[in-house]
Amino acid sequence: MPNELGRGSKALAAWKERHAPDGAAVRSGGGIHVVDVPGGRRAGTLLVHFAALDRAEAEKDLPGDPAAVAARAGWTGLHVLSEGRSWFREPFVTGLFDGRNEGEWFDGFEQIVFHGTGPAGYAAAAYSLAAPGARVVAIAPVATLDPRVAPWDRRTPEGRRLDWWGPYAYAPDMARGAGAAFVLFDPQVDEDAMHAALFLGAGATALRMRGAGPAPEVVLRQGGGMGRLLGSAALGDLDPESFAEIWRDARRSSPLYLMRLADRLHAARRPALLSAVLRHGAGAVPYRRFARLARLAGVTKG
Repeated sequence: MPNELGRGSKALAAWKERHAPDGAAVRSGGGIHVVDVPGGRRAGTLLVHFAALDRAEAEKDLPGDPAAVAARAGWTGLHVLSEGRSWFREPFVTGLFDGRNEGEWFDGFEQIVFHGTGPAGYAAAAYSLAAPGARVVAIAPVATLDPRVAPWDRRTPEGRRLDWWGPYAYAPDMARGAGAAFVLFDPQVDEDAMHAALFLGAGATALRMRGAGPAPEVVLRQGGGMGRLLGSAALGDLDPESFAEIWRDARRSSPLYLMRLADRLHAARRPALLSAVLRHGAGAVPYRRFARLARLAGVTKG
């Protein structure tokens, strides 16, 4: 397995400065960095977190970064980070999880949560195979981009050219051994809903986020829901009922969700509901556009 300790990009250095204490071990290969962050008071809980470094950097000011959630909770962190877009199909990654599975590394933890969004959500589901009984929290994941299985998803042509066979390949099947697998998605985003259907057919649980759009994790983080989501998953308390409460609170506090809702109400010519949303948004979120739109609509003074 390639091993380039201590090397990496500026994005990796920035991520380490935010999330990795001095004792964190870093291994790199093939554009992938693996950061092992020791746990604290709840080191028996492990978060296996997949993310793209450029996306993490772009969203660094949002609350609820999964790495920060793990650190605050005192969990152990295994963070698998990519340079640019990746579906984590690189041999370096498959070798990592093969090695930790064969070495029974995962057996040292009481609770394990695999988490990621989009391509990283695919990886979270697929590599959960290495830790049977773990819980999977995948946000808008792809099941596969094999054109023979998912010909309807043409969003990322480079992904369709990858080899989607072999170890850790078809994510819904890989997640069958999870203690619980949760797929979060907006059913109004067609491709995400179709991928989710493949997971649900393999036994995953749907957690629907209607109106969140193509970036549901941003809505969750803006609304303070990511920490609650991962915490509930770690405790084994996550289910559709508990998530409904998390989602309700998050969408009421997310500027992205509220602006999307306002745009839909404006297009549908629902002035009374639009006024209510603008009034709520102007008072609930620190987003100047709400206050300006509310004033223009005459629902607030200023």
